[in-house]
Amino acid sequence: MRIVGTRGTLMGEFTYAGERLVYYDHRTLAEHLLWEQGISFSAHGGGDEGLMDSFVERLQRKRSGQNDREPLTSARESLESHLMAFAAEQSRLESRVIPMGEMR
Repeated sequence: MRIVGTRGTLMGEFTYAGERLVYYDHRTLAEHLLWEQGISFSAHGGGDEGLMDSFVERLQRKRSGQNDREPLTSARESLESHLMAFAAEQSRLESRVIPMGEMR
C-alpha cells in the first residue's frame, strides 16, 4: 500500500515475513516506523478463525435441532464474493474489464 501526499509518503508492507507501516518525510527524507508486527499465522487478521467458529457453531446448532438462526451470508453469496475477487485479479493481470458472466 502506498499513499503519496505533498509532505510525505505512507507505505504499508504486508508480507508473509510480517507487517509494517512507515512514513517517509519528503522534506527531511527521514523514515519513521509507525507500526510493525512480526510474522502472524492468523490469516486475514484473525477473521478466518471467526469464520470457522461461526461455521462449526452453525453445524452444531443444525445437528442438535436448533436451526433457528440464519447464517450471515448464504453459500451463494459467499461464492459470488470469491468470484468477484478472482475477476478482480484476472482484470489486473489482463488490464481489461472481466464480465461476471465470464466468471460464472
